[in-house]
Order: sequence, then C-alpha cells, then structure tokens
Amino acid sequence: MTGSNLVTHKLPLARGFTAGRSGQKICKITPHQVVGNLTVHTIQKVLSDAGISSTYSIQDVNLAQHICESNRPHTSSSALNDNQAITVEIANDESVMVRQGNNTHNGVVETLTQRGNRLGWPISKASMDTFIKLCIDIMRRYNFPPLVVGENLTWHSMFKAMNCPGPYIMSQLQYIADTCNNAVFPPMVIVPGTVLYGVAKQVVALSDKGNAERHARELNALSPDLNKEYYKVIEIQR
Repeated sequence: MTGSNLVTHKLPLARGFTAGRSGQKICKITPHQVVGNLTVHTIQKVLSDAGISSTYSIQDVNLAQHICESNRPHTSSSALNDNQAITVEIANDESVMVRQGNNTHNGVVETLTQRGNRLGWPISKASMDTFIKLCIDIMRRYNFPPLVVGENLTWHSMFKAMNCPGPYIMSQLQYIADTCNNAVFPPMVIVPGTVLYGVAKQVVALSDKGNAERHARELNALSPDLNKEYYKVIEIQR
C-alpha cells in the first residue's frame, strides 16, 4: 500500500472502500473518532464489521494504515469529501474508559457514552502528536497549501448530523492547523538590513487623501467582482 513512512501497522481492509478517487486530487485531511480507547487492531475489526473504511487509525503512538492512499475511504458520509481526503480514525483517551471500580461520577454509575460526554471525548497527547506528525507528512508529500479549518481540514459532522469527532478534537482543530502550518511553512526570519520586494497591481502616490480615495473607487468599479475592494488607500510614510 502506498502511504506514510510513519506507519507502524499495515492492516489492509478487504472491503468498505472504492478503488481510485474518481479523478479527484488528495487535498484534504479529515479526523474522525472512535468510541473507546481501542487499539488499531480493534479499530480495524470495527471498520471491517461495519463495511466502512478509514485510510489510517491512531491509538497513542500506533499508526495503522487500512487502505491505500490512492483509494477512496468510506468514512465521512460524503463521497466528494472522501474522494479528496485522507481520513483518520483516532481512539479516545484512557480517561474516557469506564473501568471496574472507577466507573462512577458523584456516586452515579456511568456508561461509556455518559462519561465520554461529560469529559468531552478527549484523546491522549500521544495520539494528538501522532496525528499532527501524520498531517505534516501528508501536507509535504501532496504539496498542500496551509491547512484551513473547514476547507482542507474537515470533519465528519460537517457532512452528517452526528458528534464525530468529539468536542475535544473540535476545540483543537485550529491548534492542529497552526502547528502543521508552522512546521510545513515556517515563518520567514528577516535579517536586519535585508531588502524585500513586494509586487502590487498599481501604486499611485497622491498628496490629497480625497483624490486618492476617489481614484481607488474608480479602480474598484472596473474590477470583475464589485463586492471586493481590490484597491485600498494606504498611508505612505516618508
């Protein structure tokens, strides 16, 4: 299977996916979440039994690949998204699990779902780190632009009314995007005295602000999209 060199387990699924991607380019990453702190082997069985698929799954430092990246996973309730996305199932943190002798809150016995809802369905730091490393690897291999939440960093509940992923992962999407973007597109370090050159459509220096604003309006009126201001007045310090 073609995929990431970060993979620790290759667990190919026999069904639940579509060969190829209908001519679509891989340009999105979609995190999902499984109920319970499941191992990647158990996640593979859950996917297989349900007749669905995910490109990868994560449990702490374990990263499993289930289908080839060149194939469309059946994960997100959206054929368009899945044709363009690499999807990742992530296990819940150990703290969500209800264990014998540790399954009450304020004296009330909880189910796994009740405890998960109360805790916000967190994932472990190790799982988060593994997911971020995988995202960075995908971005570099497929020449992604910076990740933007809701555009090329998508999630299951964008396409279907459900709580996947849980509140914790949802709250961390911007952190995930920022961390990956800073790794793939590190900020430019400008050495004092370095000359930088900017490219602009047109620069007209006028001493009268009213004339400058009128000229900007005239230029914007010629723009193909009248709802956007392509030209704005800026102050030039001398």
